[in-house]
Amino acid sequence: TKIGDDVIVGTNTTIDGQTDIGSSVSMQTNVYVPSNTTIGSNVFLGPNAVLTNDSYPVRKDVELEGPTVHDHVSVGANATVLPGVTLGEGSFVAAGATVTKDVPPGTLAVGTPARHKELPEELQGENDL
Repeated sequence: TKIGDDVIVGTNTTIDGQTDIGSSVSMQTNVYVPSNTTIGSNVFLGPNAVLTNDSYPVRKDVELEGPTVHDHVSVGANATVLPGVTLGEGSFVAAGATVTKDVPPGTLAVGTPARHKELPEELQGENDL
């Protein structure tokens, strides 16, 4: 596991196994980060955000593959990101969303399963953590 500078880890947050985390990352209370996950810099993970790494829990023997979260991504409270999903640079995952496929850079993911929408102007740009 590699963790950069200025990383905030909230109460009851779990970071498992082989995980790389960039600098200036804020993980709020109860965030779950599984092994084999990569998180870039200037990333915000809201309360109860869950990243997953097992496509078929206890049903199939698969290689565990966590999400890849690029720089300046924001993930809202109670959002879930499924295994192997990539969140593109500057993307924004709305609270409660279930992200089942890659989110392009600078895109909003909203709903369950998440749909991609144009990122509103007020949400565009980089995180300032």
